[in-house]
Amino acid sequence: MKKNILIILLGINIFISCNSTKSISIKDVENSQNIEETTKIITELASDKYEGRYPGTKTYDDAVNFVESFLKENNIKPFYNNCYKDTLLVNNKVSYNIVGLIGKKRKNKEYILLGAHLDHLGKSRNRFDSVYNGANDNASGVTAILQIAKELNKHKFKQNIIIALFTGEEEGLIGSEHLAKRLKKEGIKLKYVLNIDMIGTPPSTTLKNKVYITGYKKSNCASEINKTLNKELVYFWKEESFFGVFYMSDNYPFYKTFKIPSHTISTFNFDNYKQFHKTDDEIKQLDIQNINDIINSLTFSIYKLLANNIDIKNTQVQNK
Repeated sequence: MKKNILIILLGINIFISCNSTKSISIKDVENSQNIEETTKIITELASDKYEGRYPGTKTYDDAVNFVESFLKENNIKPFYNNCYKDTLLVNNKVSYNIVGLIGKKRKNKEYILLGAHLDHLGKSRNRFDSVYNGANDNASGVTAILQIAKELNKHKFKQNIIIALFTGEEEGLIGSEHLAKRLKKEGIKLKYVLNIDMIGTPPSTTLKNKVYITGYKKSNCASEINKTLNKELVYFWKEESFFGVFYMSDNYPFYKTFKIPSHTISTFNFDNYKQFHKTDDEIKQLDIQNINDIINSLTFSIYKLLANNIDIKNTQVQNK
């Protein structure tokens, strides 16, 4: 009898250890994610050698290889059959989303998705500067997702995390539309989506280390993020609905397909970055310290959302 009790207690301890996560502080995150690595990643992704990361080109594929290597080095598993690539056509050319997994695939497991688009505009005919480097759009977002994924992978959560870097965003959200439909068909129980797009410069001089989310009023996401930090990281950008930015980025296909909270996190407001979709969207234009501060804040907040199993839910009925 005593032996059986010991076996049961051992089993309980193992179960608890496998389903718990070590508590961390914002200082732990800041010490782990330094500005040097953030600078290194974003500088690489925005370099001329990737020639603007246009889908269906060798140089886009080279950028894919860089992202895959980062995920592999940080022990983030491929989501599909030992392969990070989710293959699709963009303008009749083969391209790829990159999809990783934090956690273990199990039936009835719930998921969240963290995403950003890897693609950009490619090359221009400007003989003085022919590369659309896309440092802000969206090397900044991809860098954030990679850094966040690296930290979250150190912990265990009740929910699985899909890490997705999309292709074809600039061509009409093609990659995210493809993946949303694929995940829905496969029966993946997606709870919410956080997409990151253009966090390269503060919205204004008074809004350092602050972001807005598209569809602010569509869910409780902004308020729950702010609660985890005991401060306002996510502010309400009153012109967001006027510009219709909720429907312009890779959050929207998931909202449309799954009818779940799906938001894009950004700092771009059409006034704070005149290099948008120009060849001088380069690393020298960015506020790397502010990017790193945002990454650290988001990492800690997402960690808290998952560790405390906080429910992100819609507060508005879909109207489009």
